[in-house]
Amino acid sequence: MGDWEIDLVIGKGHSGALVTIVERKTSFTVSRRVDDKSAKIVTAATIAL
Repeated sequence: MGDWEIDLVIGKGHSGALVTIVERKTSFTVSRRVDDKSAKIVTAATIAL
């Protein structure tokens, strides 16, 4: 436990994105939709998760 991977999945046509955080050993996953991929918004979503 403790090996986390964070990804940003961009939507079709670049209309929104999904921040995903996965614990690699257990596959525990949390995610949050964001409206754009700016650093400020993605950072806020990551902290909220």
